[in-house]
Amino acid sequence: MTDRYERIRQIAYFVWLDAGSPEGEAERHWLEAEGLIEPDPVEGKTIEGGASDGSKKPLPSLTETADSD
Repeated sequence: MTDRYERIRQIAYFVWLDAGSPEGEAERHWLEAEGLIEPDPVEGKTIEGGASDGSKKPLPSLTETADSD
C-alpha cells in the first residue's frame, strides 16, 4: 500500500467514527477523507498541508521554483 492510500484509510476511519460508525457509507467516508488532503502539483498525488501559512493553496511546482532563481 502507498503512504497516500494508508493516510486516506486512516482519515476515513476517523471520519466514520465521527459519523457514529454507520454501516454502508464507506465510499462517502473515503471520498471525504480524500478531500481532506490536497493534490501534489508535482506528481498529481496528494499530500497533507499546503502553504506554510496554513492556507490550502497548492504548493509551487518544481519548474515554477526553478524559474524564480
